[in-house]
Amino acid sequence: MRLHQAGRIDQALALYRQVLKANPRNADALHLSGLALLQSGDAAGAVKPLERAVKARDDRAPYHLNLAEAYRLSGKPARALRHCERALALDPGNAGALNNLAGLALQLGRPDDAATAYRRLSEALPDRADGPFGLGNALYAGGRRAEAIEAYRAALARQADHPGALLNLAQLLAENGQPTDAIDLLDGALARHPEAPELHYARGAALRAAGDLVAAADAYRRALELRPDFLEARFNLGAALQEGGKLDAAADCYDAVLALAPDHARAHNNLGTVHAERADHEAAQACYARARALDPADPEPLVNFGNSFTEQGRTEDAAGAYRAALRLSETAGDSDRGSGGTRYRLATLLPVIPGSVAEIAEARARYAASVEELAANPPPLADPLVEVGKTAFLLAYHGENDRALQLRLAEAYARSCPSLLEAAPHCLDWRGPAEGRIRIGFASRHLRAHTIGRLMAETIRRLDRTRFHVTVFRFPQEDDDLARSIAESADEAVTLPPDLAAMRRAIAEARLDVLHYPDIGMEPATYFLGFARLAPVQCAFWGHPDTTGLPGIDYFLSSAAFEPEGAEAHYSETLVRQPSPNLCYARPERPAEIPSRAALDLPEEGTLYLCPQSLFKLRPEFDAVLRRILEGDPGAILGLLAGGNAHWTGLLRDRLARNMGDAAERVSFIGRLPYEGFLGLLAAADVMLDTPVFCGGNTTLEGLAMGTPIVTLPSPYLRGRLSAGFYAKMVYEDLVARDEEDYLRIALTLGTDPEANAAARARIAEASSVLFDDERPVRELEDFLVQAVEAASSASRRK
Repeated sequence: MRLHQAGRIDQALALYRQVLKANPRNADALHLSGLALLQSGDAAGAVKPLERAVKARDDRAPYHLNLAEAYRLSGKPARALRHCERALALDPGNAGALNNLAGLALQLGRPDDAATAYRRLSEALPDRADGPFGLGNALYAGGRRAEAIEAYRAALARQADHPGALLNLAQLLAENGQPTDAIDLLDGALARHPEAPELHYARGAALRAAGDLVAAADAYRRALELRPDFLEARFNLGAALQEGGKLDAAADCYDAVLALAPDHARAHNNLGTVHAERADHEAAQACYARARALDPADPEPLVNFGNSFTEQGRTEDAAGAYRAALRLSETAGDSDRGSGGTRYRLATLLPVIPGSVAEIAEARARYAASVEELAANPPPLADPLVEVGKTAFLLAYHGENDRALQLRLAEAYARSCPSLLEAAPHCLDWRGPAEGRIRIGFASRHLRAHTIGRLMAETIRRLDRTRFHVTVFRFPQEDDDLARSIAESADEAVTLPPDLAAMRRAIAEARLDVLHYPDIGMEPATYFLGFARLAPVQCAFWGHPDTTGLPGIDYFLSSAAFEPEGAEAHYSETLVRQPSPNLCYARPERPAEIPSRAALDLPEEGTLYLCPQSLFKLRPEFDAVLRRILEGDPGAILGLLAGGNAHWTGLLRDRLARNMGDAAERVSFIGRLPYEGFLGLLAAADVMLDTPVFCGGNTTLEGLAMGTPIVTLPSPYLRGRLSAGFYAKMVYEDLVARDEEDYLRIALTLGTDPEANAAARARIAEASSVLFDDERPVRELEDFLVQAVEAASSASRRK
């Protein structure tokens, strides 16, 4: 025994074996030899003598406790747990047994049993933090966040600087929607320990949860100053920079992590997402492949493969990647919780550049069946913004009534994630505006140099500030001149945090009377925000001109100029037809120099028919119209914009070759241009061809501002009628076609008859001024908002 206590394990084991040779059933010798083997690191070898000791003397708690430890270290937690329970039955106050039992229960997925053991440990050791700290871990594992917070606070009451309790409490507060409390807690700890890198790291995480990405990045940098090899701080610095739109700096961080730890799978994965955001999908997929090789059990790289393929328009490849991710989750026993987002991504997958009308019909039928299955058997989602991160954006480009599909999808999401339907506290007892002015908020990721920013800037700026208090809700991103102008024109500008629940809280804190979404459906954040009741009156504008299907959106703001009779059937919201086209738009300035054909890499001769729309607006049946235009004007060329990535362009080029024959050789794809260059391209065109089904809106206004004639063919839905509505306001509808034959006639007349083209340009120059800087739509919007708020407040008072 003295040799054992002196650490001379080998000599002690030799003596124990001599004793056991004389008496093989000597319980003490069996126990001590097993303990010596355990202490030497041979847990597997310790099991047999400890089992024999327990068999000889079942009434000794230390025997059971040490056998439990041998089992635990040998990877047999269930057996270990049984012997911990036996030790406690023999010695109910044994702190070591309680601690081990709790840890094993957690390992085995029994957080309630662990919590019971930690409570007993806390009573057994009232002066130590171990019990309440472990209790916090058990409660957190069991999803009981509020109780876990109190347990960590109890641990800190016993030991003010308990590092685990400090860090876990801060993390939990941030996750629980209390990042300010987490920051205050960490600031207090940092006042006592300013050189602790872990505290700066945790503070970065809390600031990130609060949406202050700049301060979060500074906190991570401070942690790295104190510990340059702090990989997780560098990794999360990259994540914070990426969320803030600083992609180059984020990539540098991930590269630095990989320089120190080449096998850091998450860094490879995140670097891939940076490449994907830059539309460098080849580089992105190489990163995902490396992450996949390093951690084959993680489905996230497979999901990101699917996302990358989706962005490229490689629908079948995307579906294969998502299915592989789901199979991996099922293998890991995670077929329900955690894989729901992938199920939604797969179910809502649609082709970007469909090859035929039949493919669209098949895709919609598959989509409808998949969404029906999701609604009937909704997989749980904790945060659909993170887990799904996409919308039904492409549905609108099919030219059909999407109301039923949008409603069913929203129903599925609401069942998968009931927290989406949260209501802001002030909405529950709201009786009308709390002050003289109506508080209105505008929420969009695109209030910048983007179509939405250009559509909304003048409305936000010109709302009557004697009647309205205006708040702009923006997202972390690189500012541009228009973003700054919009923010400065508002009474208040709020940058939303990246977390969906935190976004809802930030908007709720503004205590709005009206929440205006300029473009629900273009991107996921505002789509998922739109489920919640964050203001008594909530409306969507036609920045994405399709119904939302969301229960939280009361009104869809459109115009009598845009909507056909019976259009109410297209919307889940109450349709609002403002008397005039409901847009106040600043006239773009014509560039001082119009680029030459050579500068645009286009042939010098021939009529330039320009269709400057996103490629997914070109329906397959439009190919025949384009072919007939080029056949009717043999020297002409057709200009299209190159796709968001090369694969889109390739898909459309192949389809046009099939559908247009030799005429496809006169199609030129024009690369991305700066805004001034794009306006110059519109001005350089002889004729602009509007896309039927989903026409131009912002682009139509820009083209008319350049004086270029635009041929349009209205469809039955808002998204195909905007250009016709603008022409109606100009009282000039000669270029609005009745059908495809009329579209063809107008286009060829403009392209082959110089006098007709000149006359159209003169008429546009004369009449187009009514489209720009018109405040009447703003006044009409104000009147509607006042009426909507009065109606909502009356209804609220009647409750």
